[in-house]
Amino acid sequence: MTQPLDHQNDHIHVCSGQHGVCIETFDPPQTSDLEDSSIAAPSVIIPTIHSPYFVGFKFHHNGINATGFVFRITQGDKQLKFQGLRAHNRSTPFFTPGAPAPIGLGITDFNTPINVEVYATSQNSDGTTSRSASIKMENVSIAKRDVKHTTYQMRYDFNMRYGWNVTDIAVPTAPPWTTEEKYALQEKLDRIINYFKIRYGNPMTDVPLTVTKLVDANYAIVLKDGYEMRVGPEVDERLLAHELFHAWWCPVWFTVDEFWNYDPTHSWMEEGLAEWAGRDFAAQSDPTIYSSLWKHNIYDIQNKSYLANNVNFFYLIQGENSVTRSLYGLAATAFSKLIKTNPNNISWMYNYYAWLLNSGEFDRMLSVYTRKEIYMEILTRAFLPNSRIEGEATKDWLESQKIFSGELVKGPRVFERIEFYFNSNYTQNRNLFYLVDIFENGESWVEYGKQVGSELPIKNRYKRNGTGGRLTITDWNGKTIYAENIKIEPEVNPPQTTVRGSINVNLVNTSTDVSTYIQDNYPNYININLEENGLYKIKIEFNIENNQKVTLENYRPVATIDERSNSNGVLIGVPEFKHYKNFRVNGSPVTVENGVIVVNELNSEYLQLTYEHPNGVQYRKERILPYSNKVNIVLFDDLNN
Repeated sequence: MTQPLDHQNDHIHVCSGQHGVCIETFDPPQTSDLEDSSIAAPSVIIPTIHSPYFVGFKFHHNGINATGFVFRITQGDKQLKFQGLRAHNRSTPFFTPGAPAPIGLGITDFNTPINVEVYATSQNSDGTTSRSASIKMENVSIAKRDVKHTTYQMRYDFNMRYGWNVTDIAVPTAPPWTTEEKYALQEKLDRIINYFKIRYGNPMTDVPLTVTKLVDANYAIVLKDGYEMRVGPEVDERLLAHELFHAWWCPVWFTVDEFWNYDPTHSWMEEGLAEWAGRDFAAQSDPTIYSSLWKHNIYDIQNKSYLANNVNFFYLIQGENSVTRSLYGLAATAFSKLIKTNPNNISWMYNYYAWLLNSGEFDRMLSVYTRKEIYMEILTRAFLPNSRIEGEATKDWLESQKIFSGELVKGPRVFERIEFYFNSNYTQNRNLFYLVDIFENGESWVEYGKQVGSELPIKNRYKRNGTGGRLTITDWNGKTIYAENIKIEPEVNPPQTTVRGSINVNLVNTSTDVSTYIQDNYPNYININLEENGLYKIKIEFNIENNQKVTLENYRPVATIDERSNSNGVLIGVPEFKHYKNFRVNGSPVTVENGVIVVNELNSEYLQLTYEHPNGVQYRKERILPYSNKVNIVLFDDLNN
């Protein structure tokens, strides 16, 4: 069993698993050369280095009379860093040794060791600052090390000095772990670590992960500026495994730019893998919760170009987690489908990525290929030759998954959130449509400029509140069911608001009494009662400047199916159904009613649809169905292919 470390320290950093800032540095205060013996000096320095990816130093201090700390990093006669730290910190930030300032140390010589000095400071009543004696560590090797070495084990320690409150992120004000909380979380961590070791082999690094208590939050994070995982005492296993996978996999080039800043335009690869790994682990202990927590049963109708992966996962909808989670879910579902072709492909991909880093081949690839080309190379190398998925060659299938697009689509776009609710009396399809701007760096509400000290200046803001447009719904015959202008009221600019420039649409096939109930309970929705089951097309147009429009079109299959008794049911939308005949699902004849096939029970994770053209040509479509206790919705909108 993995043993937690005994020391009780603060932040360190290995890879970019999130986007927050946890270690603030500043210009050090001027102090006298005289050392004040009343100020306790740091007692020990612990190097946390995995060159060429990161260099950082933890240190011990008892807190006596210290209002801050100063650290200095040198190489020979050259000063690399000289900065101040807040009183609660017990670590320098992690720096990329070869990257330029401010995030790096600008090192070009990895054979010459470095030195570090740390001392405590105390602000006096007269405004001057005194300092303690310093502690030094010299001749610290920064020689390059491999990742994922066979000797590496995942290690962690608990921050027993303080916790963070989600409502006060400036300074840590919450109490640390209790003994009971610590041992309860340790049991969960050890089970995940043991599972990951079997599944993926050794972790990328052997630097210990700091686990800090996060109070009053329904999320967990692995911080970019400190190899620190902040979690709540009641964290569920899926989320804990998700965050731990960030540390295990540590894809240092997946979510950083050439200067090692967090790059949201490429977060899909890391986040999709982490979410898949979290679900994969959670399914071992509780498949029911694993299935029901996430709505991943509408992959087909969400896997569209407007849902490109390159929009920053974290800034897409601040506060509206269900939208962000739908992106996580799409990427995780895509990886779960890939597993069906080869159960070992994630671990093979992990090993191949480590080899690329250790051999230097990854650096060469970055100078020749785009990120998308590199990711596709890593993904396809993990599959058996000539493998196929859902009826396509694996490489072709990967290209068709929009979550793997790897390309930044800038400008105004319409996004949608889709939810289906089925019971024996009616079907309810709730939709949220919203207009976003995608800036140069992939952020969608606020684009930040380069950080200046502790300030993060705003470069662009979302300015498209208060617009209008038109909503049109047509049936399988092209008949217009609904066509009305819509208006979006202005709101305060993000990121302070939760919903931005959105409209809500509710499609219901129901009786009059239930319709009244829905109207009363969803007064902010455009509630549309559908008289017949069938495949409907929904079109939303948002007006933008210069008399231009941004348009989104998609299908909604509507039929009555009781999800409580038919959780293995499937709705299949077939827009071009009139041009074909003899439809079969997994070999059994089925009826197409107004463009929708209802399969009440499909006891298989594989779906095969066969059909014929009147000229006798036969066709076949395939899908791998996401594991879910919800009715799956599949859309085959290109029958002639």
